[in-house]
Amino acid sequence: MKPPDDYAALVPTRKGRTNDFTSDLGVAFGKRLKDAREAKGLTQQELADKSEVNRVTIANWEAGEGGGARADQVKAVASALEIHPGALLFGPERKRP
Repeated sequence: MKPPDDYAALVPTRKGRTNDFTSDLGVAFGKRLKDAREAKGLTQQELADKSEVNRVTIANWEAGEGGGARADQVKAVASALEIHPGALLFGPERKRP
């Protein structure tokens, strides 16, 4: 059975590669991250220090390059921002308890 034409846009890609799905996820994640960081009054460096995630990584995520974000890093950043990791990844309406 042949996969549908839009199949590539629905599945994650290998490390270092993005498709439309992961690219859109990265942009939305980056915007939510930046909004949350600014709401806490933190610089990227201050968030990096609190979360122990590299500042360049945080800057890349905020620039929309978050498709390859590791779960442990997302959890560390969310904890530093005192929000649920699901709210960062999917928005506050999609977080799980």
